[in-house]
Amino acid sequence: MASFQTLPDELTLLVLRGLLLEDVLNVSRTSRYLRYITHSYPDVWKNTEDARHIPLLLGQTLSTVPTVLLPKLVARSVSISQTLSKPFLDPRRCTRLEIEAQTSSEDRAHDYWWRLTPKQIYSLPGGRIVLCRWDCKVEFYGAEKGEFIGRIELPESISMHWESFDCGRTMKFASLCSRIVDEKLELSILTYDIDFIPSIEPEEGFVMKLSVPSTIILPSIYTPTYFPGSILLRGSMVLVQADDHILVVNMDRRTGVMFMSDQPPEEHAFFFDHDFKVRISFQCSKPQS
Repeated sequence: MASFQTLPDELTLLVLRGLLLEDVLNVSRTSRYLRYITHSYPDVWKNTEDARHIPLLLGQTLSTVPTVLLPKLVARSVSISQTLSKPFLDPRRCTRLEIEAQTSSEDRAHDYWWRLTPKQIYSLPGGRIVLCRWDCKVEFYGAEKGEFIGRIELPESISMHWESFDCGRTMKFASLCSRIVDEKLELSILTYDIDFIPSIEPEEGFVMKLSVPSTIILPSIYTPTYFPGSILLRGSMVLVQADDHILVVNMDRRTGVMFMSDQPPEEHAFFFDHDFKVRISFQCSKPQS
């Protein structure tokens, strides 16, 4: 049987005409000659049945894209197609996180798993650091090896939010916490600046540098209808959201303002559907040492 190498290039292009992208990609991996054909003649890819599925870069067309890039773009397209056609996704990499639970011998089974299992797990931008959140602590792990990086111990936390910069190497973290002081509920906001510095030793991953937390005590302006449910961080500004109230706090200046809806609580399902008016401005106090 004659091989492709004995055919003129023009006839080889005619044989491959009308195939699917995946078929041409597989053929190109069978011999050095066919690899040369697919890397030298863009018509091999342009004349496929599903050439329209090639994920071209912004501003490029099949006529302007460099021929050397076409096999790589097709390989990407085939990989995406195969992934999306599966009933489940096959992870490219798996990492096991060794999480130590702070438990006692008196804990029941429910309490044990409640302490052990994080409430939320996030991968920071860049995919190199994993954040695990509990009610009273946040832990950071390396995404590649699962090594423990650092921990933030918190009071009883109602809500947390953070911003990440520099592909996850720097982040600003905020937590809305509560505690009972003199039989009264006290709400406070804690903010941290966190840097993840690559270790000198590659096998050690990252070293976490944690700033001294900035803490402010919110004034006792909450009511039975105002109990905060979430917190949002934007730079030095922290937004605290309740059913019919919004608190905006400037952490640097330690001042804030409260907005309150004029609508009765039972008439608004979403606080952002209504106009809010300034009801009170306040000065945040520092925690007593």
